[in-house]
Amino acid sequence: MFNIGSAYARSGNFQDAYSYYEKAASIYKGLSNQTEHMSGLVHMASMSWELQELQQALDHYKYAFTLVESIGNLEGQIGILSQLAKVSHGLGNSTQAIQFLLKALEIEKVHGKDAKRRELLSYLCAVYLTTGNLAEAELTLTQIVGLDEAGDPDELNYARLKLYWLNLIRAATQIL
Repeated sequence: MFNIGSAYARSGNFQDAYSYYEKAASIYKGLSNQTEHMSGLVHMASMSWELQELQQALDHYKYAFTLVESIGNLEGQIGILSQLAKVSHGLGNSTQAIQFLLKALEIEKVHGKDAKRRELLSYLCAVYLTTGNLAEAELTLTQIVGLDEAGDPDELNYARLKLYWLNLIRAATQIL
């Protein structure tokens, strides 16, 4: 079922893809296979996003999170929390998006992958900027720069550039 759903998704037929993912999720739920059931829910959420059914996407991701949390898959939890943040932000709920990202970052501390931490912090910074919270955006960018000092020089330069632009935005808003 997943393969058929994927084929439909690749061809842009998100509604049929959703239907096959839904069937797969239902089958795996009946078999008490939480991992594959969760995978079906994540695919359904992704198709709901593509179909602009954001509340439905949010509901599927929330359900998938309860499963991945019960399994104890930290990497899966971080990934789903990131998607929950994206959908929440898409629904205009920046506060909830920030909460999901902060929870993902908390779990990521245990998991310990700087690349994922950088990605989460970058998205958190973007959410802070859309809410006009320049102080938190700056703190978040500073954390990214701290990660990048030991890593990829291109990433460090990009983070420093974002910090520079943030300071320009702050200066412009103080003038106005």
